[in-house]
Amino acid sequence: MKYKTLLYIFCLFLLCIPNFLYKITNKVTLSHVILYGFIFSTILYASYDLVNNEKESMETKVDFQIEDSSKLVGALGSLFGYNEEPQIQINNDYGQGIILEEDTVQTPAPFGPIGPIDNVDTSILSPKPSEEVIQQTTNDYEAAYKKMMEPQTEPNFKFKADGCMANYSEQTPCCGQPGETVSLNRTCSKSNPICADYVAEDESWGKCTNNGGGTGNGAIVLGNYNMKPWSLNDTWKDQTSKWIWFTKNANLGTSSNSCATFQYVYYAFQPVEITLYMACGQHCYLIIENSNTRKTTKATQLPTTNNVGIAHKLTLEQGANKLQFHCYNTGFENSPCGLNVSVYDNKEEIMFHSDDSWTWFQSAPLMDAVIFDSSVSYTPVVALWNRKHKGFLKMNSNGEMDVLDSPNKNLNNSLECRGTVFLYQKQPVNNTIGNYTISLYNCGHNKYVSMNENNEMIGVSNFSQTPDEDIETWMPIKVTSTSCAFYNAKHYPNKFYLGINKNNIIGSKDADLSSQWEIVYLDVIKIGSTRQLNSVPSFVEHVYSSPLNSQVNLNDTFTTNLNNEYLYNNIYKQLQITRTDSAFYAQWKQSLLLPGINKLYYEKKAPEFEMVLKRANINIKQLLIYKNTYFACSDKGELYISNGTQWVLVANPTITTYGTTGGIGGNMVIGSMNKQDVLFCVGPLIEVSPDKTTKYGAIYYRSLTNIARRGEEWKLYSAQTDGSPITSFQHIVFCEKNKTLYSNINSDFCELTHNGKYMTIQKNNRSRPTIMFTMVSLNYDGTYIVGIDKNLHIYKDSIDLSTNGLGPYEMLANNTELTKLVVVHNIIFALHKTDGKIYYVPLYGGIIKELNRKLSGNLIDIVGFNDTLYLVDNQSNVVKTQIILN
Repeated sequence: MKYKTLLYIFCLFLLCIPNFLYKITNKVTLSHVILYGFIFSTILYASYDLVNNEKESMETKVDFQIEDSSKLVGALGSLFGYNEEPQIQINNDYGQGIILEEDTVQTPAPFGPIGPIDNVDTSILSPKPSEEVIQQTTNDYEAAYKKMMEPQTEPNFKFKADGCMANYSEQTPCCGQPGETVSLNRTCSKSNPICADYVAEDESWGKCTNNGGGTGNGAIVLGNYNMKPWSLNDTWKDQTSKWIWFTKNANLGTSSNSCATFQYVYYAFQPVEITLYMACGQHCYLIIENSNTRKTTKATQLPTTNNVGIAHKLTLEQGANKLQFHCYNTGFENSPCGLNVSVYDNKEEIMFHSDDSWTWFQSAPLMDAVIFDSSVSYTPVVALWNRKHKGFLKMNSNGEMDVLDSPNKNLNNSLECRGTVFLYQKQPVNNTIGNYTISLYNCGHNKYVSMNENNEMIGVSNFSQTPDEDIETWMPIKVTSTSCAFYNAKHYPNKFYLGINKNNIIGSKDADLSSQWEIVYLDVIKIGSTRQLNSVPSFVEHVYSSPLNSQVNLNDTFTTNLNNEYLYNNIYKQLQITRTDSAFYAQWKQSLLLPGINKLYYEKKAPEFEMVLKRANINIKQLLIYKNTYFACSDKGELYISNGTQWVLVANPTITTYGTTGGIGGNMVIGSMNKQDVLFCVGPLIEVSPDKTTKYGAIYYRSLTNIARRGEEWKLYSAQTDGSPITSFQHIVFCEKNKTLYSNINSDFCELTHNGKYMTIQKNNRSRPTIMFTMVSLNYDGTYIVGIDKNLHIYKDSIDLSTNGLGPYEMLANNTELTKLVVVHNIIFALHKTDGKIYYVPLYGGIIKELNRKLSGNLIDIVGFNDTLYLVDNQSNVVKTQIILN
């Protein structure tokens, strides 16, 4: 708006209205109004240019001249049908010129999303354009015009008018985007020269910023330069700089493995010699990455002592310089952490210093950091998050790899999250690649992330935490500042990356977004041999029951309970540890280390039911899960399978025994036979007892690999020497530890072995009337039978698998009637007979409790899979709930 013009019109109006400069005594008539209007318009017309003397925006005083342009004009004339050649004169003497800033340039809105212009045909600029060139130009123009007039469809990329791809005056894209082409309108301006967070594959534009921390998490100011415990003396050059960290009260104490990368980005229009002063409370490594020259500068800083900082003489090259301070807190104590930085130019003038404008993120541990080789107390514990699939890498108890959904990049307090905790170990075992290979050891299930011959990810059991083969080691590579990728050492020089394909973890040939992982550090909590700890830092919101140190020859399992309501000394929380294995009062056999999650990456959850499969036209009496495939036995004995969408009847479901034809009469269980995974079941029940009061069946099996194949049929397992079936069973169990079937016959516990032709029964003559039971093997030594007796009470027996001998009988819950049970993490979960709700009790015993009062009842079956409970309600819906005990 032109205020001078507006003021002029207003003043002119006042001059021309009656009674302002002169009075009108007679009555104002229409002729008077017309006269005044004519006078006002005449004066305005005659004097407007004297006030508003600016040129219109399309006028210019610059003359342009293009020499030898007649041939180009001729080609254009032929294209558009001109009879005469227009003359174009452009003077290319621009003088000093003016650089237009991005925010001052007004561009018209496009018809729709405009992509980069590639493969421009420059042949029309040749001295003698041919007829083919002119015809091709005409065709291209008509095609482009026709496309413009068509209805616009939804763009296949995120169009953002002010988004960027590259830093100011740079032709290569920022943010680690190899192979991308930068268009001029996607380059940052001189006033905001730094492009941040551009992701080409994700089709997300970046944001133009000025010097500063960039985008991301803001650093927390701890205090001034001379604050305790570092107490820098007055020789510290910049006394306005601040101590920063990413958690509060870090000057009082943080946990070990409290690690972060602090960042400041400075754009230099020409090379600058600087002096960088740094003080830190732990090991810090400075890496300067230049966007233009791609030069990398490194500096190492040990923890600050004797109250002084260290000066580093460095050079900032022309372009955007990312100063990244990788800081690692070592040791197993709650040590103070902080970073203080001040940067001066060669004129001894301050350029910038550490304060709350800095940002931080977490990245992969530096392989060439001194602490990896020299510090025995450096134990990187990480979780890996994939931006594209919005989930964490997770290992399941059976060694299968999976993805834990987490759109907000947060872990929770469920038992399932134990599978996301990995030790990041430097393992120089492959000389072909070099000394910088690493391994990923899952602490929750004591397995290494490995790649088999089919490029599938599997977990290899290893309690010693030392990899045995190259398939368990990986080469990490940096992709962007915040993400990395890993390719397997076994397959080198071929590179197969740890990636995700349709939510399945599999080897990928490309380090694209599906194979790029962002790092979340977990804090290390030193427990020692105690059961209670009062020194957990306040920023830790949950402690996982996954020991970080070696678990060789140990049975220890436990739950943790962190008191998040009360603080000790305003900075510490109390942690309680409760054993869940068979020895509640036993002392720890190790100095225990546990992982904790910072509240920045944490969301608390409560148990709730999530629908898995809605009821179909079947009434489910038993549910099993195998490799994300659901198996259901109906009340008619039919076998159904589902991949999570709908139930499908398995072909050839019937079994014939002694003239009786039917389906599954007892229970079914997953096991192995002849090194193949199979489904065992008790066939149709028939009257075989003398008094004909109880029915029993024979045991059959089918291969799980081909179970849906039309020609697949049930095969007899409980065969006698003559091939006839042994029909003495209702309930069977498969023990994973010795790969053997067990059952109870007339209250006798029996081991069932097979030699390839017939089955042999080995009995333990002890009367124990049992409705159902399961077998639990501890990590190192010991196996237990956990069952429900005829009074619907839970009991346990120890068993020696080598002799089949039973130990002392122990009642675990004799005041509650229960019907179905499952054991997860040495915790017994069971369904109440009356209300059908979930109750639990540790394997060692104690008081049986309801899992959560908010969970509905009327449940008829329960299954444990991947540290999650799956249940069937009385409407035959399949639901699941997280195991959360606090």
